Amino acid sequence: MKKLVFASLALATLLSSCEETEPKVDISYEKALMNRKWQVVKVEQNANVNEPTNVWHDITNSTDPCIIDNRLTFVSKTDAQLDEHYRKCTESDPQTRDYGYVLENENTIKIFTNRADINGTTWRGGAFKWSDSITRFTIDERIANPATPTVLVSTIYTYQNVAN
Repeated sequence: MKKLVFASLALATLLSSCEETEPKVDISYEKALMNRKWQVVKVEQNANVNEPTNVWHDITNSTDPCIIDNRLTFVSKTDAQLDEHYRKCTESDPQTRDYGYVLENENTIKIFTNRADINGTTWRGGAFKWSDSITRFTIDERIANPATPTVLVSTIYTYQNVAN
């Protein structure tokens, strides 16, 4: 009986020593966003996504260049910074602005100006989705007009990681 117990323990020890324990790596979406500069490279809009016959329009070329050249950096898992880069939309605006952000269930993002009122101070928010591995992502921002709640305007901002 002792030999059987000893053999079982030896076999268990041998099997457990074969299992390699990999170090835990933080592969959260927040970590993938951090310390990279993100620039809007495409803007698409649908005047009413609730209407199946409506089509998407690429409005990148008509979007103000001062918005297109901005750089968004996620500096931590809760903080982001917007750099106006070369062009400011309003000359008196600061060169950089600090924002907070939250990723909800890794599929919705809210970037906001006031932590005490995340929903009331959302600068950009909506459905979040990675594309092209982790070098591009989109934010599908949908806004309803209170006077016409059945009309839901959707604007999809595509961000790409840029070198500077």
